Amino acid sequence: MSFHRPANEVAGAGLSILLRNNKYSDLKLIVGPQEQEFLAHKNIVCTLSDYIDKKCMKNTQIQTPSRPTAKLKSNQQDQITEIRLPTIQNPETIELILGFMYGQSYDLLKKSTQANISIFVTADFLGIPELKRYMIHEYTRIFKEKQGRWAHTDIVLIIETIIRKEFTRSYDELGEHPDTAQFQVETMEMLSELINFVELRDLIYVPEFQQMLEDGTVAKVVAVAVIKRRWICNTCSSERQIGSNTKVSCSKCGEVLRLSEGLAKSTSDKE
Repeated sequence: MSFHRPANEVAGAGLSILLRNNKYSDLKLIVGPQEQEFLAHKNIVCTLSDYIDKKCMKNTQIQTPSRPTAKLKSNQQDQITEIRLPTIQNPETIELILGFMYGQSYDLLKKSTQANISIFVTADFLGIPELKRYMIHEYTRIFKEKQGRWAHTDIVLIIETIIRKEFTRSYDELGEHPDTAQFQVETMEMLSELINFVELRDLIYVPEFQQMLEDGTVAKVVAVAVIKRRWICNTCSSERQIGSNTKVSCSKCGEVLRLSEGLAKSTSDKE
């Protein structure tokens, strides 16, 4: 009986072998103050990382021979493009990101929150939207399915980091504005599932959460994520927006609300 492996498994296995084999490498990443080296392939890494792609293009322009008759040497070492990443302190982060680029599985629950956040921040810095999207979607699924046990400090770290990366704009190392609006819808969905996952009334009293809300942008995004949920008042028998009471109370009668499914209807929506 013949055995046929799915095409995606074959492709994934081939990429994993390619990552471990330096034979056809044409890209060297020099990471951190220890200058740890990782060999990779431009056609894979530059396709997924906007930052490294721009760096490689810049190096190509600098290294282009001024005389058209000049010939490239056949030695592979002379054809490898070197990219230095001195600000990335932990080389393991790059190792995990390269694994993702080459088709290896990545399980958020098998890594610490600090490790996951480090990878998310680095993916943002390197311009790897596919990895950021994957992580946001995985967090959404995990919170929706109520998987794992999370310390309040971990929850705050996830909320603050992702909001800052997706709802604020700043110049990158290349002097350009990154596109920070592309995952805002996904981020709001993740926050909604997270707020259903944790006890909001407990989270409110966590010092790290209170400190996080001192940032106006972060506070606004969290407020929208909370207010857009639909809450039911048992006393008024109607849907109400959240009042000023931090215990999530009805703005009309003060009764503590219970959470219903779905999003709250806007006052502008037609009945």
